[in-house]
Amino acid sequence: MDRVRHVRAVWRGVRRGRYVGWGMSELDRFPSPGDHVATFETDELTAHCPFDFGGPDYYTLTLRYRPNEYVVESKSLKKYLEGYRDVEISAEELATTIHGDVVECVAPKECYVKLEQARRGGIEETVEVGDEPE
Repeated sequence: MDRVRHVRAVWRGVRRGRYVGWGMSELDRFPSPGDHVATFETDELTAHCPFDFGGPDYYTLTLRYRPNEYVVESKSLKKYLEGYRDVEISAEELATTIHGDVVECVAPKECYVKLEQARRGGIEETVEVGDEPE
């Protein structure tokens, strides 16, 4: 398998008065077997609110793309997403970062990210980035 590793350093900053440090998140890719649409869905994505909430935000993520030459390896995607567990990041920044990293890693023909934040304070938030493949 021809694998190419795409590595992104994520600054974790200072949270609650302590240094959290740098984390490495990795996405692996391999050659696409042909024309198709790949969809990944998970409700196991968490990150920390960068504002005064202080607790984790829970998300449902849908990633859908039409590959060009490469596809994302699913286990590396799971570990990549787990890397956000202790990161302070807004839903908007998280969605655009995931979209940008997938585009940079596999250069798909089309790429779409939908990030739904669990209800908090009676408000639900959904962030969508990119065009959904048909």
